[in-house]
Amino acid sequence: SNQSSQPAASKARNYSRCMMGTQTCMMIIDHRATPLHHQPPQTLFFHDAATNQPIHIVGTMHYNPHSIGKVGDLIHGYGSTRRLGSVVIESCEERWQSTKRIQPTGSKLRSFLDNEFQAASELADQYEARTILADENISSNNDRINSALIQTVRDLCNPPKGWETILSDLR
Repeated sequence: SNQSSQPAASKARNYSRCMMGTQTCMMIIDHRATPLHHQPPQTLFFHDAATNQPIHIVGTMHYNPHSIGKVGDLIHGYGSTRRLGSVVIESCEERWQSTKRIQPTGSKLRSFLDNEFQAASELADQYEARTILADENISSNNDRINSALIQTVRDLCNPPKGWETILSDLR
């Protein structure tokens, strides 16, 4: 497999945030690429301002068959015309390895509950395109959330100063 966590992933992370409220799968397309004839809903095609690299972002919903199909159609569209450079998925190495361990290709769980990220990565492999993991490490994120929760409980238990802190945070 050609998964890669490298500095390019941190730049790609910024693009994945463009589709707020959705999960994303992003394709970095060959530099000669133009958008496909039909651009499906919940997708965004643009050129990176700094590098002029074509990017196609796909808004998806986890484990949704329509999302899996949409990602597959776009990857096939670019891959079959040799215009697919990389597929960037919104996952960190830890989550990615866990997902592949729990839902390996060909498993009963995977056939029952397929997901757009593994489908995209497997298609990228078929077209010899690189898969880039581009999300914050889940453990770091969980540590930050746990810390914020603990501080919130402390603030709630410490009126009025703690309550003032919460109000200040909400502003």
